[in-house]
Amino acid sequence: MFGRLNNIANRLSGAPAAQSNGAGVTTLMPIPQNQAQWNGLFMGMFGAPGAADPTHDRMVSDVYNGPYRGPLDLDRDGCETAAQRQAYRKEYGVSPVFFAAVRGKADDIEALEPTVLASDKDDWEANAAAEFVKWTVSMAPGGWPGLIDSIYLPGSIDGFSVLEKRLKQQFWKGRSLWGLAHCRSLDTCHIRLQLDVYRNVVGVVNLVRGLEYYEPSGYILYTHNGMFNNPFGRSDGRAAVAASQSISTAYMLWKIALTVYGLPYMVGKTTSQKRALMEQALSALRGGGYAVLTDEKDAIEAIDLATGAALSGFKDFVDTRREDVFFATRGVAQPFVEGDGGQNAHGDTKVQQGTSNAGEKRIAHNIADVINRQLIPWLVGPNFDLDESRMPRVRFGGTDWQQISTVIDVVTKAQEAGVEVSAEWVHEATTLPAPRDENDRLVSPQERQQQAQMQAQQQQQQMLAQPGDPSQPASAPGGGSEADPTGTQDEVVAAALDALGVDGGDVGDTSAFSQDFASGRTPGTGPPPFPGAVFDRSRHRWVRGHRPDDDDAPAPQYPSRVNPGVLYGNQDDRDSDDRLFRGHQKKLDRANTEVERVRAQLAAVEKRDPAQDPKVKALQAKMDQLNARAAQLKTPQQQRARQQQPSEGAQAVAAALQKIPPEKKQQAVQRVATKAASSPESQAVLARADKWADAQAAKHADRVAAKLNVSPELARMILAQTIRALCREALEGGGTASRSLNTSMVPGGGRLNLSVKRKQFSDDDDGQSAATFSDDHIEVSAEQMDRVFGGLLEELLV
Repeated sequence: MFGRLNNIANRLSGAPAAQSNGAGVTTLMPIPQNQAQWNGLFMGMFGAPGAADPTHDRMVSDVYNGPYRGPLDLDRDGCETAAQRQAYRKEYGVSPVFFAAVRGKADDIEALEPTVLASDKDDWEANAAAEFVKWTVSMAPGGWPGLIDSIYLPGSIDGFSVLEKRLKQQFWKGRSLWGLAHCRSLDTCHIRLQLDVYRNVVGVVNLVRGLEYYEPSGYILYTHNGMFNNPFGRSDGRAAVAASQSISTAYMLWKIALTVYGLPYMVGKTTSQKRALMEQALSALRGGGYAVLTDEKDAIEAIDLATGAALSGFKDFVDTRREDVFFATRGVAQPFVEGDGGQNAHGDTKVQQGTSNAGEKRIAHNIADVINRQLIPWLVGPNFDLDESRMPRVRFGGTDWQQISTVIDVVTKAQEAGVEVSAEWVHEATTLPAPRDENDRLVSPQERQQQAQMQAQQQQQQMLAQPGDPSQPASAPGGGSEADPTGTQDEVVAAALDALGVDGGDVGDTSAFSQDFASGRTPGTGPPPFPGAVFDRSRHRWVRGHRPDDDDAPAPQYPSRVNPGVLYGNQDDRDSDDRLFRGHQKKLDRANTEVERVRAQLAAVEKRDPAQDPKVKALQAKMDQLNARAAQLKTPQQQRARQQQPSEGAQAVAAALQKIPPEKKQQAVQRVATKAASSPESQAVLARADKWADAQAAKHADRVAAKLNVSPELARMILAQTIRALCREALEGGGTASRSLNTSMVPGGGRLNLSVKRKQFSDDDDGQSAATFSDDHIEVSAEQMDRVFGGLLEELLV
C-alpha cells in the first residue's frame, strides 16, 4: 500500500516512475510533463491556493496526456471512431455533393486577394519586410492559393492540418535572404501531438518510424472548428457525412424501384390451351419485344400501380439531403441549389449570400492569424531586425467596392456640410493607398481642366508681357531697368558647393517673384514690388538697383522677404542690409571650424605618401582653385561691381547652405559613397574584407549558433554575409557600421549585435586579427584591413 502511495506521489511531483520488464529489471520511465505544472497541481490539491500568476495557465484541462494524444483521445462526447474519420476522406473522393461543398468553399477562400500590411508605413525596414514576405510566398510552389489550400483543405476534412516549413536562400533586390522553399502538407493519419495538462502543444509526434518528436515551431498547426482548446478541431464531415451517405443509399433504392415498378403491370387474357404462348408474349413484351394476337378471345392490358406514383418521393429526399450537406459545410444551401425560375436561376437572396460570405470571411481570418503567428516570424526573423510589434501581417479579402463607395459618399457629404475629414482615415477606411509623391497623385477631370485654363492664362500673360521672345523676356514685368548680372558671390557659392561635393542648383531664392516663377505662375504686369527694384533678366527676378549719386532721399524700405543671394550696387544699400547677417555669426564660426578640420585632414592625407596617392595632387589643385577665386574678391573691379568683402561672401555661403534641401545633401553623399566604393582601390579592399569575413565567421560560428539557437553551418553563413555587408556599409559611410541578428521570436532564440569600425590602418595582419566577443555583442576591429576606408576622405574633398 505504501509503495502505491509512493508511486502516486512521485507521479504528482513529476519524478520518474518505476516499471519492471518482467525479468526482474526495473527501469525508470520519465513522465513527459512539466514539473512546475505538477507541483502546482499537487499544491492545489493538498495545500492552500496561492496568488494567481497571470503569465501562466492555471486551470488544467487533463490530468495526464501521456507521450502523445490523437483526435480520438480528446473526443469525450462525440463518440467519433476511426472508421468515421476514414469515411470523411472517402466521401470527399466519391460523393459529388460533399466534394462540391468542401472544394467550392476552399476555392472561394483561395480566390481572396492577400494583402501584406507593414506595421509602420513610415518605417523603411517594416515596409521592406512586408514586401519580401509577399514576394517569397508568391515564389513558393503554389503561391498564396497553394498555401491556403494546404492549410484549409486537410483541416476541413480531418479537423486539423500540419505543414512543415522549410527555408532556402533567395536573392531579393540585391540582397541574399532566407525565403520560403515550401510548406509541405503532412498526412495527419500518422501525426500526433504532445500536449501538456493545459492542452498546449509542446511537440509534434511522427508515427511513421516509431516515435519521433519535433519542435512545434518548425510546423504550421491549423485547427478547424476548434472548441475547448482542442487542437484537433472538428471536421466538416462530422455533420455532413451522414447526409452524404444517405444520398448514395437513396440512389440505389431509387434504381431498384424504377426497375421493378417503373413499367406498368401487364395482364394477358387467353384460353388455357394458349397459356404458355401468352406467358412467352408477356415476357417478350417486358423485355422490349412485342406480341401479336390472332384470336378474338386473347387480350393484353397494362395496369398502373399506386407505387409508380410514389417514386417521385426519391427526388425530394435526395434534394433535401443535398441541402443538408451544404448546410453542414457552408451554412446555407439556396445559393447552390437551382431555383423555381428555371434557366439556371438560383435562390441566392442577400441574406443567404451574407451568411455564406460571413463563414468564408471567418475562416479566412483564422488562416491569416495562423500565417501571422506561425509563418511570418520565420521569414522575417533571419532577415530583418524587427521585434514582435513591428512584424508585418497578412489579410485576405478582395476590395469591397460597396464599402468604398459608401465611405466616399459619407466623406463627400461631410465636406459639403463643412466637416473636416482626415485624409489618413479615408485611405484606411477605403483601403486605397495614398500617393507616394506629387507625381503619383491621380488628377481629377475637374482639376485637369482648371490646370489647363491656368496654363492658358499664364501663356497669354507671358505673351503680353514679353512680346518679343517668350523664352527670353526683353524687359521686366511692369517696366523698370535691368541689373548688372556680373558678380562674385555666385562664384563663391558655386566653389564652396563644388568643394563639398554638393550640386549647386538653386540655393534657395525666397523672393515672391521667384516662388511664383518656379511654380509656373507669372506675376502681373503691375508696378515693381518695392521702390527702386529692377528686373534681372539672367536670373528672372526683381533685385535692388543702383541709386544715383545725387539722390539724397532716404534709403527705401526693404521688403519683408529678401533673398540672401540678392546683391546690391552701392555701399549704402549694402550697409542697410546688415540685418540679413544677424544671428549667422555662430554658423560662420562653425563653418570656419569645418574648414580647419578639412585642412587638418588634407594635411594628414599628404603625410601618408603623396607619390603613391595621386588624389592628393587633385586635392591640392582644388585648394589652389579655391584660393584663386577667393583672391579675386579683392580686385578693384569686383569691389566696384558689388562692393562685397570676402567675409560677407562667406556669410552668404553659410546662409545659402542652410537653404539646401536635405534630399540634395543626401544625394551628394550617395554619389560620393558610390564613387568611393567603385574605385579600384576600394574593390581590392573589399576582396580582402571578404576573406577576413569568412575567417571571422568560421572562428565565431559555434558561439553564435549557441546564442541564436541555429545550426553552426547556418550561423557561419549568416555571420559571413553580415560581416561582408558591414564592411561595404562602413566603406560607403566612412564610419562604424552595425547590424543586429534577431531570432528571439523563435523559442530558444536570441539577439546579437555586430559592428565593424576602423581604429587604424596597417598591413601587419593577414586577416586573422583578434576580435572581442560577448554573449550580446561582437565587435570586430579591422586593423588588418588597410585602406578599408581609404580614399573616402579624398572622395569627399575632390
